[in-house]
Amino acid sequence: MPALFVSGLRVANFPPFQAHDSRLTTVDFQVIHHVVLFRWIATATPEQVNAAGSALLGMLGRIPEIRRVSFGPNLADSRSEYTHALLVVVDDMAAVKRYVDHPHHVDVAKTYLLPIREARLAMDFEVPA
Repeated sequence: MPALFVSGLRVANFPPFQAHDSRLTTVDFQVIHHVVLFRWIATATPEQVNAAGSALLGMLGRIPEIRRVSFGPNLADSRSEYTHALLVVVDDMAAVKRYVDHPHHVDVAKTYLLPIREARLAMDFEVPA
């Protein structure tokens, strides 16, 4: 049964995905979307945020588990809470663990994110590939 993961912890089970298209009833879950929301410290400069984004996007091709990576500003009205989002697509929860523990990810977090990060919210969930 599909599950919702928040920061790697299973918090709820859900019945199979029900498609919004009435011609489809269920879809097999095949990938994990690892979503991270960021709030930066007040003194973070646009250059630092851009460098962090470039470093995050640069993980594609350096960390084998990553199928796709996206980073950008929050466009919603609630953007004052978390200003930027990261989406990393991987095959399964084991791949999330390998990605998080990968030395390049650890270096990106230490070098670019930790110095300017005030808060982060991460969650993992299954979606159709």
